Amino acid sequence: MIMSMAPLMDILRAAAKASSWSQAEICRALGLSRPHVSQFYAGTKGLSVAASEKLAAFLGLEIVARPLVLRGEAPLRRVAKTKDKTKPKTKKRGK
Repeated sequence: MIMSMAPLMDILRAAAKASSWSQAEICRALGLSRPHVSQFYAGTKGLSVAASEKLAAFLGLEIVARPLVLRGEAPLRRVAKTKDKTKPKTKKRGK
């Protein structure tokens, strides 16, 4: 299952806006273009995982992954493949 990064982007966006850093300073720190950061601020564009980690560190934050069960969600489980028992068995012919 692929989780959406939208909640993370919302948190980073709010933290960046609340910080004392200008968009230009954030652009330089992340190595991103001004239009990209402006679109991120506007909520029309996200950041890569690497840029998200850089921004979090720049803002004094840390991105942490934790098990889903701690958030009350069911963990993903691998489902074992089972043989299809609906097919009729065929008898092997002897020599």
